[in-house]
Amino acid sequence: MNRFTLLTLYRSLTRHKLYAALNIGGLALGIAVFLILSLYVRYETSFHKWLPGYRNLYIVEENWDRPGESINGISQATMGGLIDQLRADMPETEGTRLFATGGTVIRNGVGRQEDIAEADPNFLELFRLQMIAGNRTNALASPSNIVMSESLARKYFPDGNAMGQTLTIKAPSKSGNVRVTGIFKDLPDATEDYLRFTALTPLPRKMDDDYWNHWGSERLQTFLRFASPEAAQAYAAKLPGFVKRRAAGDLGEMLSQFSLELHPLTDLHFQTPGRKLMTTTLGLVGLLTLLIAIVNYVNLATARAALRAREVAMRKVLGASRSALVRQFLGEA
Repeated sequence: MNRFTLLTLYRSLTRHKLYAALNIGGLALGIAVFLILSLYVRYETSFHKWLPGYRNLYIVEENWDRPGESINGISQATMGGLIDQLRADMPETEGTRLFATGGTVIRNGVGRQEDIAEADPNFLELFRLQMIAGNRTNALASPSNIVMSESLARKYFPDGNAMGQTLTIKAPSKSGNVRVTGIFKDLPDATEDYLRFTALTPLPRKMDDDYWNHWGSERLQTFLRFASPEAAQAYAAKLPGFVKRRAAGDLGEMLSQFSLELHPLTDLHFQTPGRKLMTTTLGLVGLLTLLIAIVNYVNLATARAALRAREVAMRKVLGASRSALVRQFLGEA
């Protein structure tokens, strides 16, 4: 685009300031709103999709169907020993557990509260966090092991030599010295709160807790992995019979009001009431805003077509070439 074309473009815009402000400002505002809302929708729909194999991960949920009572609805927590009973009745069960307890890390005589979670030794094989150091297969093999995030490792070991070092922790089911056997990359923001841990320690197979194997209790999260959605559906079809066999003793007359359900890990974020509707609504608002801005731009450009036609005719008379006119209008657009 040569200097003359740029000068013509500048004069066209300054001669019709209101038109330029409405046309350019309206389109720019529409694009800006669309981009901002698109980023929001993208974030809301990206939860847990950073996990390799996320499509195969499901959470087991407890569902109470007791209308009008306080104990009602879906809970993402199950009793602690559920996975043991699932494996006993259905040997094909491939799963793991996570117990987000929180705890205190003591280093050099100073204790700090951290997001410590306890997990089964196979947790890192199902939830394939990006490991910076350590072997995911045996990082949680010993009760005295701990795996921590990259930022937590830098916090307690600024020299960058965290692997093999020891520190002291105090958690509800574990207290004492632990050894760092793995470091994983910090979890992204698109992670649910009960999965937003900064350190992992091995979960005891059974805790000294009267409700650990009591049906209807809510102790921890139980996750299962399946090869395909069809396999998950086939497994879910077995859960009603499993609940009837196992839960009758604890639940008694409430057995008919209780069920276990499988839910894809990536859909958990939208179980919060109203969140899915809000995300869908804002996505549609972004699309409509962009559409209105485009229609407004086209309408204003069409309204000036007659004026621009006279301008084109005059410039043709003065010797403007077709390519020069094309460059001018493309430049303005």
